Amino acid sequence: MRLKRRVSLEGVHLDSLDSRILITGVEESAGKDNVNGISYGFGDGQRVTGQRRDTLDVTVKFTLAVKPGDMTERSDVLEKICAWAVNGGILKTSARGSDRRLRVLCAQLPAGGDKYKYDSEYTIVFRAFTVPYWQNDKALEVSPKKEGANRTVSMDVPGTVPTPAAITITNVSGAKINTITVTAGSSVMTFTGLGLAADEKLVIDHVNSGKEFYLRIRKGGSTMVSAMAYRSTDSANDLWCGPGHVSFNVNAQRAVTYTVSVRGRFA
Repeated sequence: MRLKRRVSLEGVHLDSLDSRILITGVEESAGKDNVNGISYGFGDGQRVTGQRRDTLDVTVKFTLAVKPGDMTERSDVLEKICAWAVNGGILKTSARGSDRRLRVLCAQLPAGGDKYKYDSEYTIVFRAFTVPYWQNDKALEVSPKKEGANRTVSMDVPGTVPTPAAITITNVSGAKINTITVTAGSSVMTFTGLGLAADEKLVIDHVNSGKEFYLRIRKGGSTMVSAMAYRSTDSANDLWCGPGHVSFNVNAQRAVTYTVSVRGRFA
């Protein structure tokens, strides 16, 4: 367990809500992993068919410096804390530093404790479901120095586990582009029949609301529409890359420029 005593949610520190909040611990549990397997059909053991991380918990513990028996004051402070915690959001702790973040939901609001004791301890549990990894607070970006129909760039992707890349491709050729192939490390996506007009963009990114995380592919200018249907059936499900040195390539029918954006993931 890691124990530190500062925690913020959506940029607001818990102990800034009221001077009587005394944080006693911020504990990060080991991530809950799920390993799938099937029987070999003989003897013992199983063949592993997949492994994934399901959740990651951060538990915040605190006491309130409120006079024993002063129920109104204690309730008022707890209401502030519940309002701060209930919707979840971007969580940061001093153990991980200001450059790491975790998108969480509130799994448990403070409850229990002896309201007549100074040292009654309360607990909040935050849980990461959609991306159960710490991420870089700011994404790293890289772009080719020159526009062209076939350009490669590279970056050192931070982290300890693979992470999906996002990419924005702009048609700078002055003519329509129908075919584009995007490569990120060993992941490849091919698009055909795009009809990407001059100055329009092809954007591959992700929706991450805390309750949902999924790949999103769009094209267009001021109005964007889904471009998922233009992806070939043998394309990768996402642009997974890293950690470590990764090359990115965009091979288009005509000249484009593009920007790759990556947030490292840390177990």
